[in-house]
Formats: sequence, structure tokens, C-alpha cells
Amino acid sequence: MFVSFIISILFVVDNFKPKEIKESISTPKKQLDILPNKFLIASIFVTTFVTQLALYSIEPIVTIYISQLTNFASNVALIAGLTFSASGLANLLAAQKLGKMSDKIGPQKVLLISLLWAGIIFIPQAFVKTAWQLMLLRFLLGLSVAGLNPSVNSLLKKLHQKNMWGKYLDIMHLPSI
Repeated sequence: MFVSFIISILFVVDNFKPKEIKESISTPKKQLDILPNKFLIASIFVTTFVTQLALYSIEPIVTIYISQLTNFASNVALIAGLTFSASGLANLLAAQKLGKMSDKIGPQKVLLISLLWAGIIFIPQAFVKTAWQLMLLRFLLGLSVAGLNPSVNSLLKKLHQKNMWGKYLDIMHLPSI
């Protein structure tokens, strides 16, 4: 990493010249007033929040849950890590394909299908008997999240002015913190 840092410092030339901002919308009230479809923005925000909450709320308890499901006391942390990361792996594998599908059939349809799929997958996670079943369900949940993120970003991009895109993207991804 240090070598990469040195190479970047010595050989990368940045010719960036910031553009002048013509008009700034300073207050949050003014920012909300210019939103074209407040209900859709609120729905997307809630969808993102609920998805992130459901996806990551298991993190603090996954080791305890796995230890109750398995009798391999020495490998509980490994199995818990694999279980938690299964959704990320599925997201990585499917996001590009679902993003392309979103471009073809529209982000609203992919978002709806992904939400329905996530809702179906959440329920059986409470009734698993083995860690491998939970891992499989978390993988399938990751497939739905792979459809949610590109669809949400695409819908946001269609709704906002270019100079406001960064602000609203920050607001929409605030629930992931």
C-alpha cells in the first residue's frame, strides 16, 4: 500500500478545476420544496431503511443464533461469518445482472419484485433448523438486495436535478449507517 501511495503522489497529476455553483439551495426546507415527488422519495427512503435494517440487524446476534443451531463449538465464528457474508456474496454476483434487467424492464418493476422476494425470504429465516439453511436463505436475501440498490439509485437519478443528485443520494443511503 505504501508503494501505491508513493506512486500516486509522484505520478498522478490532477487537473481538476471546480465549476462555479450558480445557485445554492441552502436550507433543508427549500431542498424538500423542490422535490418533484415527495411520496416516492419517502417510499424509497423507507424501503432503503427497512432493507438495511433487516439485512444488518442480524450481525450482533448471528454468532449466538448459529451456536444454537449447530453443535460445532469450535467453528461457530467461522460459520457465523460465512452466514453473514452470504448475502454480500449474492449481492456481488447478481447486482450487475439485475441492474441490466432494471434498464430493460424499468427500475420500478425490479424494485417491486426484489421487495416481494425479500419479504418471502425473511419469514423462513426464523424457522431454520441448521446453520446451512440460514446461510442459504441469507444468500437468497442477498439476491433481492442486489435488485433493490440499483433500482433505488436509478429511480433517484430520474427524480432529481443534476446539481442535487449527490445530496439526495447521501440522504437515501443514510439508513445504511
